[in-house]
Amino acid sequence: MYKWLIFLLLVVSCAKLTEEKRERLGRNYYQEGMSAYARGDFRNATSNLLEALKLIDALNPEEIKNARFALADSFYRKKDFVQAVIYSEDFLMNYPNSPESQRVFVNLIDSYFKVAPDSHRDQSYTVKAIEKAREFLLK
Repeated sequence: MYKWLIFLLLVVSCAKLTEEKRERLGRNYYQEGMSAYARGDFRNATSNLLEALKLIDALNPEEIKNARFALADSFYRKKDFVQAVIYSEDFLMNYPNSPESQRVFVNLIDSYFKVAPDSHRDQSYTVKAIEKAREFLLK
């Protein structure tokens, strides 16, 4: 009986340490990512911010919003337009009325145009870019 109680206490104490470690890691990734973004080091910004968002419970809502914006903008600036589309759409879905949404919309429209193939192939990305442009103008 006492062995089970000691085992249970050990497990609970280890879980708390793991939770604290996860929070510390999440905050470190966030700070490193935002620092890299501010320096214009978009490769490191994206890798750190992706890791920070995996540990999202360590961040407050404003930090999550900032990380998502910086991630979408970093992918756009490093010319990874497919990822820029994905993270821009995510940002606009979660924060449609934020002050940053205007910039994200413009980057999203441009990204859709840049991933569109030449005029002799499928134009679904071009159509999507035009739809997003109309949506942006209506807002």
